[in-house]
Amino acid sequence: MTHDSVKTGYTEDSPTAEARSKRRESKMLIRKQNGKWYIDFYYIDPQTLKTQRCRRSTGLKATRSYRQAALDLAFQAKSVLSQSKQAVKEKQPEESVKQVPFSGFTKLFYDNHAVPTVKPTTRRVYEQMIRVHLHPYFGDSDMRDIEVEMVECYRARMLKTHSAKTVNNQLSLLSTIFKKAIQWGYCEQNPVQGTMVKVPENEMMFWESYEIETFLREVKKRYPDWSAFFTTALFTGMRLGELIALRWRDISFDRAQIVISRSHSHGVLTSTKSGKGRALPLHPRLMEALKEHRHLKGELVFCNEKGDYLTRDIVKGPFGRCIQSAHLPRIRIHDMRHSFASQAVIKGIPLPQVQQWLGHADIRTTMRYSHLAPAMGHDWMKRLGDTSGQTFQAMAAFQKSSSPANY
Repeated sequence: MTHDSVKTGYTEDSPTAEARSKRRESKMLIRKQNGKWYIDFYYIDPQTLKTQRCRRSTGLKATRSYRQAALDLAFQAKSVLSQSKQAVKEKQPEESVKQVPFSGFTKLFYDNHAVPTVKPTTRRVYEQMIRVHLHPYFGDSDMRDIEVEMVECYRARMLKTHSAKTVNNQLSLLSTIFKKAIQWGYCEQNPVQGTMVKVPENEMMFWESYEIETFLREVKKRYPDWSAFFTTALFTGMRLGELIALRWRDISFDRAQIVISRSHSHGVLTSTKSGKGRALPLHPRLMEALKEHRHLKGELVFCNEKGDYLTRDIVKGPFGRCIQSAHLPRIRIHDMRHSFASQAVIKGIPLPQVQQWLGHADIRTTMRYSHLAPAMGHDWMKRLGDTSGQTFQAMAAFQKSSSPANY
């Protein structure tokens, strides 16, 4: 295999660029939606010379018996598409058609889309993925010549050395790049659609209540100045960047409330991950720890000796040493957030409330912890046939067990 074939993901026996172009020209997508067959394709409007999307229902039920009829309609649409392209060729000189290699378009994507619209931390991830993985593989291939086959070859190669989740992150970025290329008129189809890998659900690491208490006692003993930091992490579930960005003005001791609206990472201050702020009630134990921690170094609650922002490397020191000296299961800093969520669910706090405290945009993310409350599910199941008239007593007991004070 030549260097160029490695670069583009094709061997000498692979289809030529001309053959791939013809196959792309004739492709038509038929898919199921709302119980009906739909056709979905892109075409160049002969009047505006812009790429447009044609997506409409065939009116046919999405069954196998109607599939051929739906295909016939798709072929008719293909004929209209060909006429449109022929009109463009007659109206527009061949040399003025937009053409760009993948390497060139990713620079346009990064400069004109990523820089103005995404967070600096996300831009760093984008830049690294493009430079380390996407550029070396897709190289100078024309955006219009990259098809599903090439993407799947890339996926297969990456899966040999990377986890399924990491590969999905790369494919997600690649899909975003092609969506923007379609919008800007550099290609007509997104070859990444339908290529994502099914990711196995990994076992979540978290501490039990007694392990949390053991850790906090060890911190109090060895690093008393860090006691409030780790107590806040384990009693709020805040992300590390949110802890680092926390200001005294965000804490109201009168209302026993803490407001989370900022995050700090890699020297950059941004909004929270979801882009929205949230408020959490202060646990009495946490309130006491924060009052003891009050200092005059500046507006940051947790800072270095000069009052500046902490970093992950600074936090890792006392965190790792206290885990080791207390002989606890080794977890990541982010797993303190999992520990808070897990203990909240175990104590019977409803999932929607845990979702709000954690700042999850989707309840499905919070549902990862739902299996930790099996006893409550069994209790509810038993009540289905209960006619003893004690429903209100049971509900009162549930509300009491779900209150933040019982965390």
